[in-house]
Amino acid sequence: MKLYFVKLGGSIITDTKKADTALPGEIDRLVKEIKSCTGNARVVVGHGSGSFGHMAAHRYGFQNGVYTKDRGKGASITQKAASELHRHVIGAMLANGIDALSFPPSAGGLTTKRRLVRWNIEPIRLALKMGFTPVVRGDVTIDTVNGITIIPTEEPLRYLTAKLKPDKVIVASDTDGVFTANPLIDKDAELIRRIDRRNIKRALAGTGGSLKVDVTGGMRNKLIYLYGIARRYGTTCQIINAKVPGRLKAALQGREVRGTIITA
Repeated sequence: MKLYFVKLGGSIITDTKKADTALPGEIDRLVKEIKSCTGNARVVVGHGSGSFGHMAAHRYGFQNGVYTKDRGKGASITQKAASELHRHVIGAMLANGIDALSFPPSAGGLTTKRRLVRWNIEPIRLALKMGFTPVVRGDVTIDTVNGITIIPTEEPLRYLTAKLKPDKVIVASDTDGVFTANPLIDKDAELIRRIDRRNIKRALAGTGGSLKVDVTGGMRNKLIYLYGIARRYGTTCQIINAKVPGRLKAALQGREVRGTIITA
């Protein structure tokens, strides 16, 4: 049975202009599209923090990656915010008949300079075997260098890729994929349909940070993560615009969709 990792971007499951504002209708639709393939494949779901965790983390300067007493307080507030969105996602999955189990990386995970270096994933492995759908998220973690930090959802997915070797990692975003420039600013920006070692430098040169509050680096950082996964583990990664109804379902079913494929 195939194994897919799906990351639901915070920009499509929250209103990024309003703090702590989920989009229940979008979450429900995306969960239904994931449900369409769970009978034929196993899925690990990850989701971003959108207007929940990112705004709280930005307020306490987590993007600087250094522990201070004030950020210690902010860590608790940021994790609480991320947990609230997590409950929205888990709730939608349960309402649609998906047996979801939560596995936040802060529970037993240890990072060094924002990279997971230790995390007992045996419970996730066993949960998959029993037919559960594990759900991970970006999180606040204890860090051996920075004291306390925040990691994007791509980090637990990267760690799990090394251990579980999924067939594909799909990032459900609010854009069609990676462009030669920011399509919201440059009308001449073109979609890059495939990225590999031959054009990765050129692709990175055209990406930048997010125009929204995003302490994890926007599209550029996502591309670095995904290309690293493809290069190191041989896993195919795909970025799609999941705001288009049916596109996530099509990608999970292996149909060709508009987006960016990232390979080694």
